[in-house]
Amino acid sequence: MKEVSISLELETRQQDELNSIASIYGDIFKDITPKELIWNKKPNPHFQIFLSSSENENNPTVSITLDIEFTPTYPLSSPKVKFLNPQNLLKA
Repeated sequence: MKEVSISLELETRQQDELNSIASIYGDIFKDITPKELIWNKKPNPHFQIFLSSSENENNPTVSITLDIEFTPTYPLSSPKVKFLNPQNLLKA
């Protein structure tokens, strides 16, 4: 029973955080969480945030998409983060 309550608590915290992130990032936030169940379980929150520099005629626009998926135990464990479609970024 305790495992179920921990799982429910994590799911609630994840949903609260997803709602907060959506409010903060507004138009550059995109929720891509699948709507259907996966293996009879609710899928982990998955979203993208598109970041770009201000347009300046003297400099090219710099942009990247952050692809973030919460792990089943998030926030106790780190989310999965990928960097997609980098534009005009220098390689380190």
